[in-house]
Amino acid sequence: MIYFHENVSIKIFDNNNCKIINKQIKDYDGPDVLSKLFCQLLIYTNNGLINNYNSLYEKYDKSILKYSNKFIIDNINNILFDFKFLKKEKYTFYNNYELINNSKTIKRLNKLKKLIINI
Repeated sequence: MIYFHENVSIKIFDNNNCKIINKQIKDYDGPDVLSKLFCQLLIYTNNGLINNYNSLYEKYDKSILKYSNKFIIDNINNILFDFKFLKKEKYTFYNNYELINNSKTIKRLNKLKKLIINI
């Protein structure tokens, strides 16, 4: 489980133990963290839980979104390209979560993109 703010807190569950690692974003800003942030955004957006700035800022700190906005926008553009031009039927991540290529998903991705661009 990852919580984003000025610092990142990562909970690692191993057997019955829980270890928490706290790092500043600059110390732990590799692609894995940004990819997890992006996947979380996709899940929230796809389920209608992020649809405006209020719902976005309830889930994520503005500074994290501003810091990662290029990464997020590039990845949204890649998905939209795959859907529109490569005619992919779905985008799969976390090994089993799928975004289906339909007008509702595309509308939500464009809305998220607009929100992130205007931060």
